[in-house]
Amino acid sequence: VTLLAMPVFVYRLGWAGYGVWEIVLTITGFNMLWQGPMGGTLLWAASNAYGNGDQARVRELVRIGVFANLVLTSFLLLPIFFSRNLLPALLHVPLPQQPQVALVLPAVLASALASGIGDSYAAVIDGCQRMGLTALVRAGAHLVGTAVSLSGVLTGHGLYSLAFGQWSAAVVSWGSFYVLARIICPSVRFGVCVPSGHDARRLSSYAALLFVGYLSAVFRDQTDKLVLAAFAKPAWVGYYTISARLTSLVLELCKLIYGPTVGLAGVLYAKADVAGLKALYSG
Repeated sequence: VTLLAMPVFVYRLGWAGYGVWEIVLTITGFNMLWQGPMGGTLLWAASNAYGNGDQARVRELVRIGVFANLVLTSFLLLPIFFSRNLLPALLHVPLPQQPQVALVLPAVLASALASGIGDSYAAVIDGCQRMGLTALVRAGAHLVGTAVSLSGVLTGHGLYSLAFGQWSAAVVSWGSFYVLARIICPSVRFGVCVPSGHDARRLSSYAALLFVGYLSAVFRDQTDKLVLAAFAKPAWVGYYTISARLTSLVLELCKLIYGPTVGLAGVLYAKADVAGLKALYSG
């Protein structure tokens, strides 16, 4: 859907405007440094709890995920908010668009926080072996977000359309994940829970392994755009993004295999099914 919408964005915003659009998404994309490992860790832990039939543990994990998202995202949201007027100038955003970026950047990052909270509930759904449902919700939310952004661009709202689209997608995904999690695991409720020392050590050790992978992925995908913006101009970011999006189709296909495999492995591990694990990774 994004690939189909790109020509419209470029036509309405221009190459420089589309480059600025991608710069905003690039800065907020650094949030994946902790949201990605956190989501993967919750998936693994929820799969184990599901394999043991422990719904109370599943409820606790969701609340730990919500708490961690609130704390960690604040570390990025606050600096971005206070430097919102400085960053556009450093990244060569055209002067007429700098006030828009100063408003849109914190708004888009706040939507990423909402999406991260929704992903805590998605981990429950995935851990309970219902990954097809989360894939449908994410696809639907992405479609809604793109449609809202596209409508905003076509009606002349410019960069503000990005914030409208991101928040629309976040609300759809968060609401859908929460309802589905409640249906699959009725004990799940909205709330926060500070992890115990034991939980913090166990979960952080697994998250640290995932962090290495996400660190390389985030810096590979994001730093190139920031370098182009800082040392060249936003239009170059637009050129680069379109090329990168075309090549990312291969990674999207890999995700269809990776997610279900991790969830099933968590259940087999909880049941101490060594033969099943060997068959999963050798078959």
